[in-house]
Amino acid sequence: MNNTEGYQIKVSTASILTIEGVLIAPESQVIEIAEGWNTIAYLRTVSADASLVLEGIANQLTIVKDYLGNAYLPEWNFNGIGQLDPGQGYLLKSNAAVELNYLPNTAEYRTSLNSQIKNRASNVDFELNSGSNMHLVLPESSWNTKVTEQDELYAYDMQGTLVGAVKVTLPFTI
Repeated sequence: MNNTEGYQIKVSTASILTIEGVLIAPESQVIEIAEGWNTIAYLRTVSADASLVLEGIANQLTIVKDYLGNAYLPEWNFNGIGQLDPGQGYLLKSNAAVELNYLPNTAEYRTSLNSQIKNRASNVDFELNSGSNMHLVLPESSWNTKVTEQDELYAYDMQGTLVGAVKVTLPFTI
């Protein structure tokens, strides 16, 4: 296993995986990010805002996803992930090779003015996590009718199965 990479494990029943080792000093590890898709490890012992942790490489990032499919899209100033959490891996797409460096565990990222954008639909019971997901960016100008942040958007497949549900957020719905 590479300490700077994240891993996905699919199990058929609830399981416990125990990994033992020495705590890594996050500032001593350079996270090499290649152009294209990467899965990286969050090495710090304290959660921190995704937009702050990744701000030094934000211009090279297209999208970052957590294990639930929540997204951080720097170009759109949209942080649906909120905090990066200890022990988690994150899938990200980069438009160029870049290096990510974390602050030491003894340091804090400054306070973010951008909080997590909560876009979970509340009018339908929707909990689909297929391990496969896609994000659509809908600018406010794409609507033919007036929408508000109380509205929700639902996506269905060709068989009529609900495959996506979000609350409208303005000026962009993700």
